[in-house]
Amino acid sequence: MKKNKLWQVAICFVLILSMCFPLLAGCTPAQSSSFHVGTTAPADDLGQKGDFYFNKTTSELFYKTDAWEKVADLKGQQGQPGQTGEQGVGVTDVALVDGEIIVTLSNGEKINVGPLPTDESQQPEFSETDAKNAFYAKMKEKAASFGIDTDRLTFNSAISESSGSITSRDMAKMGVMAMGYDELVKIWNQHKYTFTTSEVVKTITVESTFMEGDYGHYLSDHYYVLGGKTGSLAKTSAGTPVTCIVVAVKGPNDATFVGFISGKFRDTDSQNRFRLAKTAFDIASQKYLDKNADTSALEETLPSDCMITILSLPQTGNLLSYNYYDWYAEDSPYLVYDKNGTMPYYTASSWKILTCMTALDYIADLDETLTITESCIKSGSGPVFDGGEVITYRDALHLILLPSSNTTCVAIAAAVGQKILQHESSVSGGPVYSPVGEGDFGFDTAPVVSVSEAKSNPDTGMPVKVRGVVIGATNTYDNSTSTVMLIKDEQSNEICGVAKALTTKSAFETNLPFEIGDIVEIPVICEVVPGNFSYGGEHNKLTFTWFGDRFDSTDPTPFVTKYRVGHTDNFAIDKEQVTTVIDSQEDLEAFCNRESGLHWEIVILRGTTEQPLKAVTGAATASGKEDKDMKREYIRIFFDNPTSIDEQKVGKTSPSLSNFGNLHNLPDLLSTMMFNQTEYAQEDFTQPYTFVGDVYCLVIGGSTAYYHFIVPDASCIVPA
Repeated sequence: MKKNKLWQVAICFVLILSMCFPLLAGCTPAQSSSFHVGTTAPADDLGQKGDFYFNKTTSELFYKTDAWEKVADLKGQQGQPGQTGEQGVGVTDVALVDGEIIVTLSNGEKINVGPLPTDESQQPEFSETDAKNAFYAKMKEKAASFGIDTDRLTFNSAISESSGSITSRDMAKMGVMAMGYDELVKIWNQHKYTFTTSEVVKTITVESTFMEGDYGHYLSDHYYVLGGKTGSLAKTSAGTPVTCIVVAVKGPNDATFVGFISGKFRDTDSQNRFRLAKTAFDIASQKYLDKNADTSALEETLPSDCMITILSLPQTGNLLSYNYYDWYAEDSPYLVYDKNGTMPYYTASSWKILTCMTALDYIADLDETLTITESCIKSGSGPVFDGGEVITYRDALHLILLPSSNTTCVAIAAAVGQKILQHESSVSGGPVYSPVGEGDFGFDTAPVVSVSEAKSNPDTGMPVKVRGVVIGATNTYDNSTSTVMLIKDEQSNEICGVAKALTTKSAFETNLPFEIGDIVEIPVICEVVPGNFSYGGEHNKLTFTWFGDRFDSTDPTPFVTKYRVGHTDNFAIDKEQVTTVIDSQEDLEAFCNRESGLHWEIVILRGTTEQPLKAVTGAATASGKEDKDMKREYIRIFFDNPTSIDEQKVGKTSPSLSNFGNLHNLPDLLSTMMFNQTEYAQEDFTQPYTFVGDVYCLVIGGSTAYYHFIVPDASCIVPA
């Protein structure tokens, strides 16, 4: 067969493929079509909508919509016998290699006939207004996923929010989530960026208002800045200007601080957001190292009405799960400094980081282009556009984050909104990346693991369904009021606690729709995080964070049906399996100071006649609580005879016993569960209560938790 005939085969193949697409009207190829090859007809369960299949035996080409359909026969009709000559050459194989169609002929020759054709005519075109509105709707969804009260906001612009309803806590949380976007992090600490537009050709260099501004050095002279975004409004409906920044810096001891700093003033040489930020991070640094540090002198220099929230990122863990941390819980280990943190005010262009995060959720290729239309052109900072300039999404993100271009925000809303509408209107379409949200984190296909497996081999940051038996709940997890549902392995004494439910009303309150003994498959993220720095932080702890649906207390049936898979009466802790016994001060200190053991476990505190277990109350106080309210929540434990709290401490805090609030059998007092006493010595180490006997305790892994022994209700030890 001559060379030109080879190309005839290839050209015919391309023409046949091209002819296939009109036959597929109404069926848009999937986001990533695949090309399958076999020697028989395609199996019904093979592939997905938009895929192709080539049968090498028959040379038939199939396309999959709801089912496989034959769309072409590449072998053609049998020809008439000809004169003796070279044997004919046909197609023996078709493969998709790196997006290119490779045709293999019967003589072994391979021909690259280019990329798989797509039927672009099937993609609907939506109006620019509809596209922008679709993008703003996604911005609103994303803001809501961060816990922001979006009912108070208007999402009619990708430029900035000016309703005065955002708090510094909202914006600091948004800054934390921005750190999870690699491309955003790469961009927002750059000083300059140069690019060239196409169609209307311009070479443009932009500078960062954050890194290259007149005042940025007030902060960067003292802190290593990881990135940030400025915002300012010369006029607000409140009549007061605002300047603010979202910023991430390196803090002491390798900490990463993310904060929002806002003031009701314009930048001047004597008073501006960067000097304000420097002071705020100075305060945060001292508080991070010592939560009781006296920072009053620094705080007196801050304007009384400024708004500041600074968070410290956990030094381990997965950013994907940060959205479900309780950053602002009482005694939060992550909230380092907060001033007027819940005061709503204006964000100005700091809001544009939400624009960028929303866009990145739907952009598969940053080198793809968009057009700056005349209707997108807005006044404000950044380069001047005439309309018709074509830029990449990478250029657009630089324009938004560095010079804070309003025009580019609107252009990206129109372009990405078009993608959103096309995906959501297509038969098989969907976002390139679905933002993490409740019920939308891959749990339908997540592996089911036992409690023992989840604890022994945590796949940090990955979703799993932990299977176990409900044995109760506690509200004293990690020295806070966070609620935890405890589930036990079906085959052993292994226990873990699932914390921080995303519920309209806490699923771990006493109205939890699970019964003790229910077998459940709980969707969680497992991760290893540092202990609370305020209490030491030398060790890590293993956390299991709820990632399931919200619980509606008015109709619990769907919730229960989804997560309860059975029931058993075999939920008791086997006391014979408990092997860790602590019966001396030496053993207690060794247990608390060990370097490993990121797990939850049952141990025995054993008081003997020679070494009785000793206890005093008045163990802890919490914001908003009187010490008397804490008496029965924390009891200091020890074996030796200390004369003061400091002498009694192991490491940086005190081992303590806590009541275990079983949701179905909540004891009124800790004393009724263990010591059978109603009064204890109040911080009087010279007259502690002494106890001889065994006390079974649940110990939660981590620096605070190693010192935190929870006394279970009797129903956890023997069947009710």
